[in-house]
Amino acid sequence: TMYLLRQGKGDAKQDNIEKSTLPRDLEEIRQEGKLRLIAPYSFIPVDSLRDKGVQNLSFIRKLSSLSKLEVQLIFEDNVMKAIQLLLQGKADAVLSAVEKTSQLDSLPIDWITEDATKPIYLVQKQDTVHRVNKHSELNGKEITIPRHSPYKLFIRHLSDDLGINVKCKEDSLYNTEQLIMLVNAGKLSYTICDGEEVGYYKKHFPSLNYELPMSHALRRGWVVRRQSPVLKDSLLHWLH
Repeated sequence: TMYLLRQGKGDAKQDNIEKSTLPRDLEEIRQEGKLRLIAPYSFIPVDSLRDKGVQNLSFIRKLSSLSKLEVQLIFEDNVMKAIQLLLQGKADAVLSAVEKTSQLDSLPIDWITEDATKPIYLVQKQDTVHRVNKHSELNGKEITIPRHSPYKLFIRHLSDDLGINVKCKEDSLYNTEQLIMLVNAGKLSYTICDGEEVGYYKKHFPSLNYELPMSHALRRGWVVRRQSPVLKDSLLHWLH
């Protein structure tokens, strides 16, 4: 059985994450009969024709069958909010692509999967006088990203490494795809997208430019609580 739940709007920062003192590993999950997973809204897109959405739905159904558990899928785009729910025991795994950073390494979480991914890319208009062709041309420019996006750290590092001032604006209302729509409409100059999603965005927004990488290859994956080792081993088994 699978249930889809929308997570309410919320805010979370790493320094104020509350942690549950109650154990919740596979034994406790089986006692309740429910496995709670958090994923971004893009995990199962509204456009049902996208292959990614079909594959992910099939994966969730397979997971429910193998685990013999009811799977609840909670949608939450804010990665830090998702991790907060995980550490509070309100969810059991985060299926967002959590970037592996030194900051997150300090939290009591373990990566179920860890993959090298493509770089992130600057998204901008193709035919504009404001088009940026190299990083130094970003000096004084403003890039808009979703609030609490891990990409903020990459923008900051780029600024520091090159000795330039790249402004970073966090938008609390829109996700990456919605920000790309605003760039396409000429209402924003720049945003950033995941290298894994570039093909999809090129197909739907062909007038935009996605050529300038903003990072090297990233390491990221799904996460569980460090205090849930049996669940981690079981998920690794079910994933394969």
